[in-house]
Amino acid sequence: METYLETYVIAGGPLMIVLILGSIALVATVVQAMVNLSRARVIPPAVLKLARAVRNKNDRIAFVREIGALSSPLANSLRLTFKSIDIRAGNHPHKRQIEPVVTASVATTADDMFDIVGRLSTLYTVAPLVGLLGTILGMMQAFSEFGAAQDKDLSLLSAGIQQALVTTLWGLGIATVAYISAQIFQTRIQRFERNDLPETIHEIIDAIFATHPESAREQPESASPAAVEPEDREIRSESA
Repeated sequence: METYLETYVIAGGPLMIVLILGSIALVATVVQAMVNLSRARVIPPAVLKLARAVRNKNDRIAFVREIGALSSPLANSLRLTFKSIDIRAGNHPHKRQIEPVVTASVATTADDMFDIVGRLSTLYTVAPLVGLLGTILGMMQAFSEFGAAQDKDLSLLSAGIQQALVTTLWGLGIATVAYISAQIFQTRIQRFERNDLPETIHEIIDAIFATHPESAREQPESASPAAVEPEDREIRSESA
């Protein structure tokens, strides 16, 4: 009695090596996408924490430098956005002015995230073709052996065709999983691109340009006219 290994792997022929390598690549790609496209990786909470700690211009400049050392999609989008914003200025940039910049920055970052979907699309396109090629080669061999045999037993022909269909089974299985995974990750990236990343970038810009009471206290207080006026009156009275 044949084992599952013999029936569904070894019987597929030499092209099963390609399909097994493709299935390993599929598992590795899906695991990588699950890790890299998690919210904690795309929008690290530490970046928001750093932004909320900004109190003045020096903190703002230090924040931009720290962002330059990070490699998350949020950090990449912020770097591209800050190239069009005067960080040293004290005025908060208007949202309408920076909206096109934020959109373009996020789109560039999303293109990099879509690379992993491209790998999945390659797998679900190529795997069925490799499986079909293996089936064609297997059926050609089955019909050749059936024609050369003196005893024309249809059971031998059906067994050969069954073995030839193993590669198609593997190819369709890899393609199905790769296609479903690509759609899931594509939807997740589009959500990051359209909603999560732009909203977070605007929140960070609001945080680093916000006016904080602590920073205001650090500024030297100018004397008010009401406080100077009594002294002026005393001087005038003495001179009179």
